[in-house]
Amino acid sequence: MDKRELKYRICMSCGSKCCRRFDYHTWYVQLSLRDILRIAQGLGENIEKVVENYIKLIGNNTYKIITLKTVDRRCIFLSDNGCTIQNFKPIACRTYPVYIPGTYADPDCPLSQYPELLEEENNYVPQYIKEFEETRRILEEEKPNTEKDLITVIKKHLEEP
Repeated sequence: MDKRELKYRICMSCGSKCCRRFDYHTWYVQLSLRDILRIAQGLGENIEKVVENYIKLIGNNTYKIITLKTVDRRCIFLSDNGCTIQNFKPIACRTYPVYIPGTYADPDCPLSQYPELLEEENNYVPQYIKEFEETRRILEEEKPNTEKDLITVIKKHLEEP
């Protein structure tokens, strides 16, 4: 069995618990603005439709977080067959269960028991940091309060003309 197949089997062994425990307070998938663009491109939908159907803006007047909507506390993109956006899933999902490369992985994830299999996830961490620093800066500058405001922010800063 190759490394990729082994990772898949280990990952699926828990029944996608990481995708089934959303509560918007302690567990959610934080998105970068670039994640929204990737999802829109992957689904072949426009930014407005993606934000309206799949994105939620949470937080307060000081700090905003962009996350995915849920259905019964599970990720909106989780089906009985797994992730429906696997090929263009958010950067936070690409790095999971790694939070800090080589030093911290979510102990609830069965893959955390196999650090030798987490090379790909570790390699995505620099991109994760870069995208979230960019997103944090833009959200602090623009201060969107609604999903409609978020669409304007994305178009202003990231969408190609």
